[in-house]
Amino acid sequence: MICNDIWKDIIGYEGLYKISNTGKVKSLKRYWITGHNTNRFHDDFLMKTYIDKDGYECTCLCKNGKRKGHKIHRLVLISFKGYSELQCNHIDGNKLNNNIDNLEYVTSKENIIHACNNNLRNYAKGNSHYNAKLTEYKVKEILSSNKEIYKILAKKYNISMATLMDVVNRKTWKHIGI
Repeated sequence: MICNDIWKDIIGYEGLYKISNTGKVKSLKRYWITGHNTNRFHDDFLMKTYIDKDGYECTCLCKNGKRKGHKIHRLVLISFKGYSELQCNHIDGNKLNNNIDNLEYVTSKENIIHACNNNLRNYAKGNSHYNAKLTEYKVKEILSSNKEIYKILAKKYNISMATLMDVVNRKTWKHIGI
């Protein structure tokens, strides 16, 4: 197997760690003094990674005795394209594909649009939303009602007038047609 990895220093960890264009992280060989004033040495080795709660590959880096977790895709993008305040986007939508060719800087809005266009986010609507107080049946009843009974319906469904008006004005439950 031919390995075409290109390695660069990780910004802020120069001389300690390198990252490849494919997302591998390498700890560089070095000596250090332990807390017991003994010298330790290790050769280059590939760092272990883990998947965080959001599904991103991460690793922990250590500098001056302090450990800090980092997302691999962010380290790749910063090391190969420089630092930016913008967000990192996986072009193919695969959070584990940390190849530099699959990463780009985007605005928050662009990132959300990309996620929506590629069905990468699960936007729960209606009854399936964790905070839903109404059902589709109740919404249809509200939408087909007269203004005179809004107050009665709000009380009947145990919702505020503001919530009811959001339904009527189509700020919420937009996907329900009558």
